[in-house]
Amino acid sequence: MAKSRRKRSSKPAISETPPQGGLLGILTAASSSLIVLSAFLTADSVGVLDGVAVIPTLLWLTLALVTVGCIATGRITYRFARIHLVMAIWVAAILMSTYWNLDRSNGRNSLNSMWVWISYSMIYLVVTSLYSNARSRRALVLVMFGIAAALAIDGVYESLVEMPQRRLDYFGGDQQARDQMLAEAGIDAPEGSPIRYHFESRLQDTEPLVTFALTNSLAGFLSCWFIVGIGISANALLRSKSQAEGNTKSSDALTFAVCVLTCFVGVLMCIVLTESRSAWSAVTVGMAAIGWHLLKRYPDKRRQVILSLVGIVVVAIGIGAMSGRLDWKVITGSTQSLAFRFEYWGASTKLAADAPILGIGPGNFQDRYTLYKPPEASETIADPHNWIMQLLTSFGITGLLLAVGFIVMAFCHKRSPQREESSSGSGYVLCGGITGIVLVHVLSFFTDVSVNSATLDRVTMISIIVIVLLYMTGLQWIKNGKISAVVLKLACVVLLVNLLFAGGISVPGVCCSLWVLLALLGHSLPDETLSESNEIPTQSRSLAIGTLFVCSLLIIGFYFTCWVPVRQVDGAMQQLQNERFSQKEIKAHLESMSAMDPRDESANMMLVDHLFNQLSDMPVGDVLESNVIDEFIRFVDAAVDRSPRSHRLFGRLAEYCITLHFMSRWESPDLLNKAHVLLMQEQELFPANAYAIARLSWVLAK
Repeated sequence: MAKSRRKRSSKPAISETPPQGGLLGILTAASSSLIVLSAFLTADSVGVLDGVAVIPTLLWLTLALVTVGCIATGRITYRFARIHLVMAIWVAAILMSTYWNLDRSNGRNSLNSMWVWISYSMIYLVVTSLYSNARSRRALVLVMFGIAAALAIDGVYESLVEMPQRRLDYFGGDQQARDQMLAEAGIDAPEGSPIRYHFESRLQDTEPLVTFALTNSLAGFLSCWFIVGIGISANALLRSKSQAEGNTKSSDALTFAVCVLTCFVGVLMCIVLTESRSAWSAVTVGMAAIGWHLLKRYPDKRRQVILSLVGIVVVAIGIGAMSGRLDWKVITGSTQSLAFRFEYWGASTKLAADAPILGIGPGNFQDRYTLYKPPEASETIADPHNWIMQLLTSFGITGLLLAVGFIVMAFCHKRSPQREESSSGSGYVLCGGITGIVLVHVLSFFTDVSVNSATLDRVTMISIIVIVLLYMTGLQWIKNGKISAVVLKLACVVLLVNLLFAGGISVPGVCCSLWVLLALLGHSLPDETLSESNEIPTQSRSLAIGTLFVCSLLIIGFYFTCWVPVRQVDGAMQQLQNERFSQKEIKAHLESMSAMDPRDESANMMLVDHLFNQLSDMPVGDVLESNVIDEFIRFVDAAVDRSPRSHRLFGRLAEYCITLHFMSRWESPDLLNKAHVLLMQEQELFPANAYAIARLSWVLAK
């Protein structure tokens, strides 16, 4: 009996197939919609810090709470394994790192980023709970491949049609046309100004963005689903061929294979057009691994496998050559790009060495990086462009080991044998996917989507058409097809290889795919009816209730530390933009905004900007009240307290103090002394900044 218990407890299985329909069907649809939403509301690293992702984060935490509630009440049969313990410790490490560094950094940036990281764990928990049925997992994979194909199709159009037309309209048009395009972009800057120069430089870009802020992020997202597309295409072609050889009806399988291959070519074209060398390298690694796996598994089909892989490479090279994206400059530029990466990683290593255990906390890399940036480095970066370095600097060696351990355990984790249910929930997955596409339009009223409305409308239409077409032609594949666990693992590997040379591990638009793929991982097992003796016992409710309690604490913590202050400040900002206020009312409103979130430096900085503009616009001869300068300095100190490591903030505030001091109306020793202190702090935080050193020398000379 004891031997039987030991054998049973050692099983790494986590879940049985839950019945689909009702509440569980709604949860499946909700999870599918949020996964799809991540490809539209991508939120780059700056957007995460600014709170763009707070609504999706709240939705994931809420969905996880409801899902765990279903587990606790027995609606879902779920078993927790060792991997969940590692995940719980990982969440605890994120919390410890954040709060250990909270007063040493920009608190609002840290908290916003922390909750996004925690939401990734909720994605894993939700997907493993609701997608234990093989059909629903195949449906989710197919929907996400369709979303990737839709974004790729729009990316091809954007790169080859829309961008050249915009360049022609701007540079080939008259002054009125240029002014109109600038107004549409929200830019009011004279010719020759840095803002206008940046806009015109962006017009010269040829790489697609679609819904992403960076081309490399788009390429990273597409690369993993490209590998999944290879698996779907191969299985669809094999099914079509086997049905044709068996004299059975093969038209449906052939139609599905044609649709999948068409989408596959679209994704391949867009990856080539991104000119992302990291994505190209990662996809090459993935294709080589798939080729080796297929040759090992199907030695009698060596010729077909080799020809297929060579054909993909030839098509990719042809696309690159015909579009002008694959030239000698792209190839030779890789050495310079890699040299930049070594500069980033060298400085990041020194940064990590100063905070080895818990790191510097999430969202603080850019402010801390400047202390270690070498003088010859090309730019100040927001992340180290390497997922290992980002985890190491943000969460220390503790967080890195836990994250790597979690990934390794997910790769080695085996699912329990599953029954195929007559009601698989695949329809809920499709409905949820379409809902997620529409949901981004709803959320655009509440948050900054950062996607051009024309692009968003176009991508919405293409996405709905593609996923419905794939779903309708692939119903038999969803029912009886197969997506190999090896393909899912290779998709994760490709994304991680890409992120070794590019940023994005903290970006929801990229990282969500990684956590979904990790949750879907598992070895394919035969669909056999389990005997009663082999059934996995129901997980004790005490552990589920404990998990429910933790999820409740997390969502309460998120509500008070992130949701309330961020949404209150956003609401006050909207009110300031939409209503008319007098100068006194503006100041009172800004003071109220600053008090809403004691950790938000940006709200307090708006108040500093307002006071500076008032002082600088004061007519000559007006009597200056004695406490005005003291009040200005007080708000400057408050801004510094909220972001004590930002060299940009110190430099900006110092310029304000210097400008006010040397205005003809008055000279204040307090302002000059404050400027001196701020410039000293800026120089300490950014020793390689020659401009900061020059300004400090100038102030000392005065």
